Amino acid sequence: TKTAAGCPAASPANPASTKAPEPYVRFLSQVKFYTPDDLLLPSSATSASSIVTAIAGEQVTSLFTRWFSSSSSSSKVDTKAPAATPAVAPSAPPPASTPTEPDKAGQECAAILSRMPAILPAQIGRQFAGPQLEGVLGLVKLAPADLCQVLAHTPDMFQSVDLAVYTMRLIARHVTPAAEVVVLPRLRTVKCIATTSEISPLVLPSEAYLPTVKFVANLNHVSPALMDTVPKKLLVSLGVHETVSTKLLLENLEKSEDQAPARLTAVVNHLVDAQAQLQQADWTHLKEAKFLNCKFLLEGTPVQGKEVASHVHFDDPALLELGLPVLCWDTPMTGPQKDILKKIGLKTYPDLDILLQIASTTPTLSTCVRAVSYLCEHFDARGSNYRNDFYRLIEKERLRLANNAANKGGPQGRAFVPEFIPVEAPPAPEPVASAPVKERLELPPPTLRRRSPFAVYCMSGAMSPSLRRHLALDGLVVPELRKIVRERLEVPENPPLSELLSKMLARPMTLPLAAEMFAFLVAHNLGQFRDPDWKRLKDTKFIPIWTPAGKEMHAAPKDLVLYSEAVYRQYGPLLDYVPYESASSRPSAPAAGAPSAPSSTPSYPSSTHLFFQGCGIPDFPDDERIVLGLIRNYQRYFQAVELDAYRAVLVHISAVLERLSPNTRQTLKDTPCFLAVQTKQTGLAKCEACVLVDNQVYFDMFDPLACPRDNDLESLYHKLGSRFLSTLIKSMWEVVGAPRESPLSREMQGLIQERKALLIYDPDTRTKKPALKPDHDLLLKGLRVVEVEKVIKRLTYKNKTQELVQAAGFLGDEKQTFAAHKPVIVISSARATKGAANEIDHNSLVLHGISRLLTELLFTRFKHAEATHIFFVLKNTLTALESEGYPVTAIQRAPTTPVVAPKSARADDMGGDQMVKAPGPAPAPIPALPPPPTATGGQALKPPAPTPPAPVPAPVPLSKPAPNEPIAIPTPPIPDPV
Repeated sequence: TKTAAGCPAASPANPASTKAPEPYVRFLSQVKFYTPDDLLLPSSATSASSIVTAIAGEQVTSLFTRWFSSSSSSSKVDTKAPAATPAVAPSAPPPASTPTEPDKAGQECAAILSRMPAILPAQIGRQFAGPQLEGVLGLVKLAPADLCQVLAHTPDMFQSVDLAVYTMRLIARHVTPAAEVVVLPRLRTVKCIATTSEISPLVLPSEAYLPTVKFVANLNHVSPALMDTVPKKLLVSLGVHETVSTKLLLENLEKSEDQAPARLTAVVNHLVDAQAQLQQADWTHLKEAKFLNCKFLLEGTPVQGKEVASHVHFDDPALLELGLPVLCWDTPMTGPQKDILKKIGLKTYPDLDILLQIASTTPTLSTCVRAVSYLCEHFDARGSNYRNDFYRLIEKERLRLANNAANKGGPQGRAFVPEFIPVEAPPAPEPVASAPVKERLELPPPTLRRRSPFAVYCMSGAMSPSLRRHLALDGLVVPELRKIVRERLEVPENPPLSELLSKMLARPMTLPLAAEMFAFLVAHNLGQFRDPDWKRLKDTKFIPIWTPAGKEMHAAPKDLVLYSEAVYRQYGPLLDYVPYESASSRPSAPAAGAPSAPSSTPSYPSSTHLFFQGCGIPDFPDDERIVLGLIRNYQRYFQAVELDAYRAVLVHISAVLERLSPNTRQTLKDTPCFLAVQTKQTGLAKCEACVLVDNQVYFDMFDPLACPRDNDLESLYHKLGSRFLSTLIKSMWEVVGAPRESPLSREMQGLIQERKALLIYDPDTRTKKPALKPDHDLLLKGLRVVEVEKVIKRLTYKNKTQELVQAAGFLGDEKQTFAAHKPVIVISSARATKGAANEIDHNSLVLHGISRLLTELLFTRFKHAEATHIFFVLKNTLTALESEGYPVTAIQRAPTTPVVAPKSARADDMGGDQMVKAPGPAPAPIPALPPPPTATGGQALKPPAPTPPAPVPAPVPLSKPAPNEPIAIPTPPIPDPV
């Protein structure tokens, strides 16, 4: 359809266009065309190019009109009908002969056509029919595939939205699979996609998105006009996005202020559908982007925000109360939705360290309790893994504490388990009665106290505030958490036994508190005691008891006995008793002579019996406790009982001494708890301060602090360090007159030499006596007996000196003469001190003295039995000795030394076979006198009990016994004058 002026009609794409279009000019070797049926270009698509020579459309139209007019006059060709003549190639112009007018027009047209674009201006295509352009001018009509290539390679075809839509529609209509290989890559580089964006109406295909892509604002969506004319498949092939990239989606969601749950739901559904196409980078973006709408509490008020998935939890009111961000989701969540959210990091349960951090840092008790409760309630929940994580931290913390204990003073490692369990404040101290009322009422405000699982307990048993205050126990879990933390976190029910024992032993308790404490240990900790714990308790003074004086004191279990009537009647105040209420009732009136029972005092309940048994407190004392009781309470016991009762305890100790431990024996030895006699009064002293009376004369002479005369007591005292009195007295011999030989001295020396073999003979074993000195024969061989006027023995004991006249003694230094094997015995020619013994034969006294001296000379240890044996051998005749079984006939007598028996020893003087018999058994021991007290004992003196007058004691030998040997005191046949 053409206008009257010959211009094309207004295009449907641009109905208001009335301006003649300008031609699009491009130099090609061949001009091709499209007819209006093939190419209905809108007028807006004909802007000229500035890089080629512009030929106005009117000029070309005029030229073509003249050329066709000239040609038609000669060839009779109708310009409105298809030409039947052959086509004339533009490259073969007419010959250069004189041209006619039509030829000139044709040449000019050909010259112009050589510079024409591949697509003729729309005016030409509309004013001239296809047969005219193809048949008359010889132009080549473009094929549809070529048309698509030409359109794709013509940038001006996409200068406007309408033209771009029209061009893309043509390409979509005529493009073939073969042409797509060339056309599509070209179109991907051209802004050929019309969009709905006002900022970018034309964009590259890679920058455009199909209208179905949502969730992202300001995207370049393909315009509806283009979507209606171009297939979706072609647009996708060009690179138009069917979906938005995950990174762009997340960036858009992060910047978006739209926090509606429905939008998030749509995004999650999109991710569910597209998860198969998501790459590793997409998953990384999903995990790192803050795009999830969440809510959390801020100062108690719910607020919304965006967070990364790893910080957000599925909607849970308990987690929201803890201040943790939870997902904003208003519809029931499907399985795929939940799986995709878990995959990008959304959590069902918060991490253990998050819960511990909340519980350990929150300033409010309620939040701390909620955090610990949540941990315990989900401790074994599927997917929480709290149990494994918690005990892994506990093991690390135990190892850290062990390393810190081994590395005292060194660097301490960081704690793996914080203090997160809330505990009660320790009981407030009791108000002081003297404090003002205002000060007693004003208490500091309570603060939130937390402890680690190693320092808390649940206190399953009741413990009074006063006992907790006394023990200074800290770490009792708040009441609302006690049950659940004990079941889940395995928090101990009570404080560790070691802590309880340490606090109990470090803080002395009163008896009521101790009774409660012991009952508590029996009820809740008895099974935890081990041998080291019991041993630790046995040696510590921590058990409150009452003394007979009514005062409270603390004693160690090893020193105590459970009270009972029978034990108290027997031992009374000697022992320390545990007032135990299940013991037998105390007597209303003690038996005669028995100690009085203690007055009524607070006692321990029967529930503590197992604890006392574990501590080793017996119902009846053993030997060790009796001795220890005497060591502790000897003053109290000495004042409370009679001497016989005290003596009986010492006698019992003497019988069991060997069974006592070395420490107890040493302590007993160092304690002044032994009866001591001095100046006829009895007191107490150390055993070492007492002497054993083996010589009554010495005792009467020096009045020392002595052991009572009792065989059992003397044995006990001797074992514990008491020494015989005779060994403590220093003696020194002195003589008056020059030593000389006399008939008596020669007689005594001959007697000794005659019977020297009998002196060392044992008639019982018919062998030599035991305990003889190795050089006894040399000593006898070198022995001399001389006579002096007087023999004096000077005795010294503790700076007190006494002199005695003796019948015989040693001359000179005993050690030197003995070592030289030349001992000298001196006998006195003067009679002994006047007295009852003066009537005794002087020669018998000399024999008696010589017998004691020979015993000391020949034997390694002095024994009275040996002295008596020697006296018997020297005193009796050979006939009498032979009748007693002595080998008299075997004696070799020296021919040059006649043996003259002393006058008193001759058989004729004795009446033939008469002899002095060996002494019979020793008389009964002398009853002990009431011993006086000693100043070293530090005890009040007691008047001795009235005793019958003692018989005259028998004389005691003066020779020194061997040290540390208990010596029986025999009575010699001839009494010593001293």
